[in-house]
Amino acid sequence: MTAASLRDMSNHDGNPSFTSPEELATMAGEATVYPGNFRDIDAVVDNCWNRIVEAIGQRGFGALASNIHMAMAEAIINAWKHGNRRKQNQPIVFRWHFNHNFTFEVLDKGPGFDYHNLPDPTKGELKTAENGRGIFIIRTLANAVQWRDKGRHLIVTFAPR
Repeated sequence: MTAASLRDMSNHDGNPSFTSPEELATMAGEATVYPGNFRDIDAVVDNCWNRIVEAIGQRGFGALASNIHMAMAEAIINAWKHGNRRKQNQPIVFRWHFNHNFTFEVLDKGPGFDYHNLPDPTKGELKTAENGRGIFIIRTLANAVQWRDKGRHLIVTFAPR
């Protein structure tokens, strides 16, 4: 968020307001995590979630909290499992920011993937497969999903209801 956009914010009665350092801290942030193994994933997801959950409610996204949490968990699990290929020394970066929408990003250090040609998990034998639904779930829950850097950088956006 730029300084100009921060100055343009107004409070609920339409009067100009200035964003406090405490409020700025909840508007955007970043965490780098290093999951050691699959048992650590829940703690990593909880760590990231705890950084944003209060701001989600305060900024009017409370009704979407379950969707955001599930999409975030799927994104972090995919980054660890498929992106970083379960390597403990590979970081996962979780970023978030609020503007009119809420957006989170997950970055991994893996080789990337062809996100343009993903199989549909609702078709054929994939319907009963044990995995392969993470991206489908994220796309279903979010308003917008995009990738950068050959699939190593996921951007997920939720619009207020």
